[in-house]
Amino acid sequence: MYSEAAPQPRPAPAPRARRVLRTAAVLGAVALALAGGPAGAVPDGSAGDRTPAPAWRDCGTKDGMPAQCAELPVPVDHARPDGPRIRLRLERIPAARPSARREPPILLIPGGPGLGIAYLREIGPLMKLQRWRENRDVVLFDPRGVGGSAAMRCDRPAPDRPSTITSQAALDATAAANRAFAESCLRRTGETAKHLSADDTAQDIEVLRKAIGQRDGLVAYAGSYGTVYAAAYLDRYRRHPPRALVLDGLVDHSVDLPEFAARNAAGVENAFTRFTRWCAENSACALHGRDAGAVFDRLAAAPSLPAPGAGRRITGDDVRKAAARHMSGGRLEDYGWPRLARSLRAAADGDASDFAHPLGGDKDAGAEGLTRAVLCSDFPMPSRYRTLSEHTDRLRRTAPRFGTTVFWDITGDCAGHPSPVTDPPRVPRVSPRSGILLANNLHDPATPITNALAVLRRLPATTRVLLADADGHGAAYTSPCANATFLRYLNDPSGQPPYTVCSAES
Repeated sequence: MYSEAAPQPRPAPAPRARRVLRTAAVLGAVALALAGGPAGAVPDGSAGDRTPAPAWRDCGTKDGMPAQCAELPVPVDHARPDGPRIRLRLERIPAARPSARREPPILLIPGGPGLGIAYLREIGPLMKLQRWRENRDVVLFDPRGVGGSAAMRCDRPAPDRPSTITSQAALDATAAANRAFAESCLRRTGETAKHLSADDTAQDIEVLRKAIGQRDGLVAYAGSYGTVYAAAYLDRYRRHPPRALVLDGLVDHSVDLPEFAARNAAGVENAFTRFTRWCAENSACALHGRDAGAVFDRLAAAPSLPAPGAGRRITGDDVRKAAARHMSGGRLEDYGWPRLARSLRAAADGDASDFAHPLGGDKDAGAEGLTRAVLCSDFPMPSRYRTLSEHTDRLRRTAPRFGTTVFWDITGDCAGHPSPVTDPPRVPRVSPRSGILLANNLHDPATPITNALAVLRRLPATTRVLLADADGHGAAYTSPCANATFLRYLNDPSGQPPYTVCSAES
């Protein structure tokens, strides 16, 4: 672990917490077995240390909450503060009590990569944003390249992700298609497309922190890929550590893309096993009374499925990819297991139309280009099939249903990407004065507990830990106990105990 001072021994957890930590370790072992100014540029100028407050304006009411909007200029390249700039789109949800606005706001750092204000608003009810704004303003933003923040543009459709790649020739063909797509994005977007790494966004976050008045340090929630942005922030600004930072659903940015993908694949496999068990035990599952695993296997093996309302051909690969995505919803009715069970039952009964519409919708070319540009700036991708096949050989044994599909769905995006890896994997150097609450669901498919355990070993002994016995991706959305704990911590970090366990019942 790298830090400014040698870490002190971590206090021993309570007996119950020790049991849960042991459980987490076991689950982790199982999971491992997974040039001109660009569009939106503003006139040249130096950001320097002068960061004026955003000029907030009313922009209506959303989900029963008032919204205020603003733009924040930042350099395209922070190493050239006098060069071209872009505007980040911000949105503020004012505190319910005007007297509470004296406190610094809470910043929400979105994940994806490629998510922003629209997504945070969509999941606002799940995250209980009405409660989060009781005592403080809540600030949302579109990271660079997303939405209203100089969005990525591409002039050709993204190539389909491969379901599997079984040879060097197939990998080379995928790389050539990816390269042509990425080059079209670079032509349309300009210089911004070369500055989309987590470290670039981390520098934007520091400008944003100053602009919104967090004078005593960053106060923020970072979820999923947002934890990569946060890790880059912790490393770059360790002389000015955060006051209170929640890291929820950890992405480990010390590994390469194949290992990242393999962990994800193993996590999805583990989650699907839990889904089939839930269906066997719970009458709320639309497949209760049937063998959910057998139903899925039959559909996933089909070259074509009847889908009268789909408007296109549905294949077993569509079913497999959709099922993998639904694992991140856990037991949430409209996003996770219940919805998947209904779709599988309908497909088994002769109508697979549900699988024509992916969870979260289809990305346009620019959004897809942004996701790939960020991921491929942060994680290296080997160009030799032989190197990658070591992972797929293992995953065929340990994650037979989803291993290779999920693995290539992730790694296939970065094969042949022309941009260099500008923010390569590393162990972040973190100040022991950093206020951090590290949190993870025990059964998170997208960011399995193995990631959190690996990251925890490198953080200061002062780091607080929360483990939630919950299914799905992100404790803030799937565990009411974790959500309430995050809010208490952001309002009063000094009151947070070293270890917190959120049981399934809570």
